[in-house]
Amino acid sequence: MTLTKGEVVLTFDIHIKTGQVTLYCASFKRNAVDTAAVAAGKPKEAVAKSTLSKKSIAIRDAHCKYGHMNEADCGQTAKALGYRVLRGVLKACEACAKAQQKSVPKHSASTEPNGRIFLDLSKIKAPKDLDITVTRSNWRLMVCEYTGLKFSDFLETKDGMVEPTCSKMNQWKQQGKPVKIVQMDNAEENLKLAKAANGKDWKLNLEFEYNGKVTPQRNHLVELGFATLWACARATMIEAKVPLAIRYLVCKECIATVTILDGLVATELNGQLKTRFEHWFRKLPRFVKKLRTWGEAGVVKTKVLATPKVGDRGVTCMFVGYNTDHGDDVYRMWNPDTKHLLRSRDIGWLGRYYFDKPKSTPGAKVGEKVSETSRKIDTDDTDDEKSDDEIEMSDSSDDDDDSEADSEPETEDENAWKHHALTQAAQ
Repeated sequence: MTLTKGEVVLTFDIHIKTGQVTLYCASFKRNAVDTAAVAAGKPKEAVAKSTLSKKSIAIRDAHCKYGHMNEADCGQTAKALGYRVLRGVLKACEACAKAQQKSVPKHSASTEPNGRIFLDLSKIKAPKDLDITVTRSNWRLMVCEYTGLKFSDFLETKDGMVEPTCSKMNQWKQQGKPVKIVQMDNAEENLKLAKAANGKDWKLNLEFEYNGKVTPQRNHLVELGFATLWACARATMIEAKVPLAIRYLVCKECIATVTILDGLVATELNGQLKTRFEHWFRKLPRFVKKLRTWGEAGVVKTKVLATPKVGDRGVTCMFVGYNTDHGDDVYRMWNPDTKHLLRSRDIGWLGRYYFDKPKSTPGAKVGEKVSETSRKIDTDDTDDEKSDDEIEMSDSSDDDDDSEADSEPETEDENAWKHHALTQAAQ
C-alpha cells in the first residue's frame, strides 16, 4: 500500500496480521538534522548548517581523551566543547577495570530470608590517652541478603562468637527460617565457626563461602552495614551531647539500638513495601508503639523495702535501648554514676537529654530549645514558689511572737471551740 503527494511517496510495506484484519505500517527514521531540528523547535534548514559543521567524536575516544570519565559525563563534556558524540555505547574499559577493581560488588541472589547471611567482626578500641577499657569489644554483625535485616552482638573474644552464632542460627532453624549460605572471610575464628556449625553438636548443615584475598567487596553487605551503623551511632551520641570519654562506655548500647531501628526501614520486596522486620518476622516488634529518643533522661524507681523514709526513691539515668525480650514499655537505662544498666518500666521522663545542661520546659520534646519567654516563666514560677515559702515562714514567725505582740480579742465562738478542745484532751 502506498500514499503519494507530489514527489513524496509513502510505502506501507510492513504487514501485521491480526485475527480479523491486516495492519499496513511504515517505519520513519530521523537523521541527525531532523533530530536537531525537532529538539530545537526550528525548521530543518535553520539547523542543518550548524549541525553538519559540528565536529564529531566517538564515545570511546571521548572517554580516553577526557580522563576516563563515566559515559554520561563524557557526553556532556563533549557537548560543552562543541563536539557531537557519535552513536554507540561505551564498552568495558580495561584500564578502568584495573584501577577500580574494588568497586565490583557481588549482586544479591537470595529470594527468601536467611537464604544467604553475610558475617564479619569488628573491634571497638578506645584511644590510649583516654585510659578506658571497652568490655565485650568484639562486634559481630550478620546481615540477611534478602531483607537487609541486621543482627548485632558483642563478645569478649573473637573465638567467643562461635557458640552464640551457632545458637542463633539453630534458633532460626527452629522458627522455620534456616540459614543456607554464610558469606565470610577465612579468618581463624570463622573457620572454627564452620567446623562447629556442621559438627556433631549443632548439625546445621550450612554452606560456607569464603572471600578471596583483599576482596572485602565480596562481603559488601556486612562491610556497608558496619559503616552505616557506625555513622548512625555517632550521630545519635552527638545529638545526645554525650562526652567523648563516655561514648566508649555506651557505644555498644547505641549500636545495638540503631541496629534494631534499622529494621524499621521500609523496603520493597516482591511488590510489597514493608519494614525489614515485617519481611523477616512477618510482624513489627512490640516496642515500636512506645519509642523514645536515645540519650533521654529519666528518673528510674529504685525504692525497696529497706529504703529509708527520707531516702531517694529514684535515680536519674539515661535511656540507651530497648529490651526485645521484655514488655513493650521496659527500657534499658544506664546510670552514669555507677556505670550499671537498669531495666525498668517505672520511669519518670524529664523531657531532656541526660547531658543537656540547660533546663527544659516541662512537656517539651527532647532536643527542643527552650525560648527566653519560657525560661522567664520558669524563673517567675520559681520566684512565686519562693515567695510562698517566705510567706509560710513569716506566718510561723508571727505565731511564735503572738505572746509578745498585741492580738485581737477572741470571739465567743473561738472561746467555745477552745473550751471544747481542752475538755476532749482532758478526757
